[in-house]
Amino acid sequence: MTGEASGVARRNRVLFTAGMLTDRHASKTAVGVLRFQPETVKGILDPRFAGGSLLELCPWLPRTAADVPIGASLEQLAQRGDELVVGFAAPGGRFTADQRELLLRAVSQGIRVINGLHDLLPPSDLVTNLRSFDDADRVVAEGADYESVRILTVGTSHGAGKMTATVFLYEDLRRRGVNVDWVATGQTGMLLRGGGRVIDAIPIDFVPGVIERLILTSERTAEVVVVEGQGSLFHRSFAPSTFALLDGARPQYLVLCHRLGERTHAGFRQALPSVEGAVTAYQRLADALQIPTRVLGICLDTADFERDDAERACVELGERLGIPCLDAIRHGVGRITERLLAEEPGISNTPVDAS
Repeated sequence: MTGEASGVARRNRVLFTAGMLTDRHASKTAVGVLRFQPETVKGILDPRFAGGSLLELCPWLPRTAADVPIGASLEQLAQRGDELVVGFAAPGGRFTADQRELLLRAVSQGIRVINGLHDLLPPSDLVTNLRSFDDADRVVAEGADYESVRILTVGTSHGAGKMTATVFLYEDLRRRGVNVDWVATGQTGMLLRGGGRVIDAIPIDFVPGVIERLILTSERTAEVVVVEGQGSLFHRSFAPSTFALLDGARPQYLVLCHRLGERTHAGFRQALPSVEGAVTAYQRLADALQIPTRVLGICLDTADFERDDAERACVELGERLGIPCLDAIRHGVGRITERLLAEEPGISNTPVDAS
């Protein structure tokens, strides 16, 4: 669970994965909800895999999601008052005609639709477009002096596990009694956190101001703020979000995320840097921006590797860099948070009243 997350107390979410359920990258929103809030999910709408066993189809998911059924029709799974969550990332961020028709049909039946794609649905009391932009987001950064300890997750590429690492860091610090909050900056994060902004939906001049506002809001109750990263400095398509988050959050610490074995950006032909090269590049950019920061640890996505090979890769890379290296899902992030607490002995360990 993610603490203050969404506040959904009953099992009323249906995840719409549109034939992409078994692609853990295309269905990353569904995967995130099933990993961190499985108790909110009553079913998965995916005719291609209807009737199948979720854990047999998606062995990377936690056992807590084992009983979630997969259905073929909206009527089979959802009823008035439920939420239908778009759980996939469509090519180009757009719906097909059939997908859009299904979502609008759900709205006509009194089902709330939560849409994180760039392709917005018509305004309605029953539609939440997570990537909508409104006048409240027309805010210019003022260069605020933050008071919190800030951690930003960054990546060698897009889809490298930054949101997952963010939530694990938040949860581990919270378990240790640290006064901590996290800032959601993408659609899956917003679903889990119950707030935040999808920053790639905001005109670039206002992104730093939105980041600043989100952090200042978290600082009202938290000593430590973990900021969910987006994109990668090394990705020609998604680097602007990364730069804006680094400059806007001005974190004292970075946690670098990387998918073990990945050589090029998924779906692109451009090569990734080495992990060591990425650490150096992020550090040099922070220095150029006069941000005193350092890499606290490495989170590797080792899901495509056997456990022994994954363990070996983490140990070898950690020894080369002299910092903790682990897979957040397989190993937890305890060694990274322990390093933070050693670096920041003034952090209090009195839990915050979640109310």
